[in-house]
This record gives sequence, C-alpha cells and structure tokens, in this order.
Amino acid sequence: MLLERGLLSPAQVLRAIREQIEAIVWSLFSWQEGEVAFGAGELNASDMVQIQLPIRQCIIQGIRQAPDAKLMVSRLGQRDTVLEPCYEIEDLVESSLDMGDFKLLQSVDGKKTLYELCSQGPKPAAEIAKMLYAFQILHLICPQGQAKAEQKKTVRHGPVKIQLGAGNKK
Repeated sequence: MLLERGLLSPAQVLRAIREQIEAIVWSLFSWQEGEVAFGAGELNASDMVQIQLPIRQCIIQGIRQAPDAKLMVSRLGQRDTVLEPCYEIEDLVESSLDMGDFKLLQSVDGKKTLYELCSQGPKPAAEIAKMLYAFQILHLICPQGQAKAEQKKTVRHGPVKIQLGAGNKK
C-alpha cells in the first residue's frame, strides 16, 4: 500500500523490511532460553523478501547489542583464565572486524588473563567482554591449551538466508 500510494520508494520499503528482520535477529541474542518451531509447507516465492546476513557478522552484531554482558563473561571463564588465539587468517575476512575490534583480537596473546584483557580499555570492560565472547563463539580465541582442539572444530559458514512470508491472504 505504501508503494501504491507513492509514500515510500521500493528501496525505502526494502530498507525498512531489512531493519525489521535485523532487529528480530539481534533480539534473539538477549534470550536466556527459548523455543523455535518450524512448519513444513509450500512457500510462494512472490510473497518472500530475501536478505543475506553473513553469519559471522550476525553473531558479532547480535552479541554487541546484547543488553547484559555478565552471562557472557561467565561463559568466558574465571578472571584469571588466559585466552589465546585459535584462528586462521582467512577466518577474519567474513567477520568484518573494525580496527578497534581487530586490535582487541590481536591483544589476545596467550599471556593475558581475561581480567587484564577486559581492563585494558579504551572501551568499557563490559563491551570488551562482549567482543571476547563473540571471538570465542566464532572460534577465534579459546582458553589456553585448547587452541589445537578448537582449530579442528572450526566450521566455515556461508551467509544466513532469512525468508519471511507475507502470510495467508484472505
């Protein structure tokens, strides 16, 4: 209707739909628990809006926007846990880390403790902890001594494709 009345351009509608889908995806990262149900059936391609969200970027963005860092920090280990890198350089390309996050990743050297990494600044400790958690989820870092096991488990992922149907028209 917005297109038919000339209130929005097709690009504006697509941008609004994309923002709505991304907001839904980002909200999943604040769930403490949940349940998802899938149904089988025919999908009408003309009712679909497709967007691509690269999985690594999706994970980083979702964790960055999560409201509570405490749960994430508890999953990283104790304050004296030493973290080390466990990634291959090609793992970094799809993650699209900005320079600050890349410097944080490079500071994980197998010598610094979780506490030292979180208190090094320039960002607040909670924000640093979130990014360290994202790095751990993406198998870019791991607790000291687990690097070889993590490298064997690393899986290369393609983009996540999300399709939303317009629903049944009555």
